[in-house]
Amino acid sequence: VRYPQLAADRFRWEEVTEGEELSVEHEGRHFSVTPVDANHVAGSVMYMFEGSFGAVLHTGDCRMTPQLCRKLTQLRDGAPFDLIYLDCTFAAYRKEFPPIQEAMRHTEEVITRHPSTPRVYLGCEGLGTEPLLEYLSTRLGQRVYVPTDGSEIGFHGDGAAGQR
Repeated sequence: VRYPQLAADRFRWEEVTEGEELSVEHEGRHFSVTPVDANHVAGSVMYMFEGSFGAVLHTGDCRMTPQLCRKLTQLRDGAPFDLIYLDCTFAAYRKEFPPIQEAMRHTEEVITRHPSTPRVYLGCEGLGTEPLLEYLSTRLGQRVYVPTDGSEIGFHGDGAAGQR
């Protein structure tokens, strides 16, 4: 093991539920950890730590929206966080990102403008693969195809935009 201090047997593994506070004791100190939906990929969470050290939010990858900010404010009963570890993948970019629903509608428009295109490849990690495919499947009337090996996700049949 390259970092023995990080060996799995030194950790206590817990299954967590979004919004459910978990009490932790470490070296005689008590604190709580609450997973909060990160509004990112399915199952992703932020972690809120509260204890004698204050209130700390670790965002990980998240899609921060006004609704998520309100939720975080409600979780703290309006009190501010003492420290926020913010995952800033796009912090250096001076770009406004459209709301996710607007980006999904734009993706649908681009696909339907090219009905003779036999295949459409989507790099949709930034939008969230599952929500985008569900939206497009419903709007375009196509089933989503996922091979058993999970290597590719696509629409069932060719010409998804042309087949309704």
